[in-house]
Amino acid sequence: MPTLTDFLIPLGTSVLTTGIGSVVAYYKAKTDFQNALSQEKEKLHYRFAEKLYDKRFDTYKDLLAITQDIGKDASATEYHEESKKKLKLWQMESGGYLLLSEESLEAFYRLKDWLAKNPGDGKKFTEPQRKKLFEARNALRGALRGDFDMLHEGEKRAEAKDG
Repeated sequence: MPTLTDFLIPLGTSVLTTGIGSVVAYYKAKTDFQNALSQEKEKLHYRFAEKLYDKRFDTYKDLLAITQDIGKDASATEYHEESKKKLKLWQMESGGYLLLSEESLEAFYRLKDWLAKNPGDGKKFTEPQRKKLFEARNALRGALRGDFDMLHEGEKRAEAKDG
């Protein structure tokens, strides 16, 4: 005749095995969920970066064209006035300044500030003014290019993780 011990030992073993299995399954599901969430966040970040890259390409090319010759000729005050108007129009109409990185935005405003200054010789910029204007222009153009390099680095990191 079976005793109570014969019944309890298999029951205890079953309960213990089921409990351990449940804990292992819980942690596996939790880890899988965290991995899937991390992958989705990475995909979302990549899609956002890709859209930002496309928008920046469309708007930055206009800004690069506007700033092409700023500061190259000290006597080109009409050109600089026209550039100042075009920058303001670009800022108001395209909304491109919303896409600028912090560094690019600072450089954009620095260039606008230099364009707003009056020429030192009345009708033309002094040589030190021209150099500062040219430096501000180059800082903006460099920062714009840096915005694209930053995205390329993000893509390289994403590819390195995939590969």
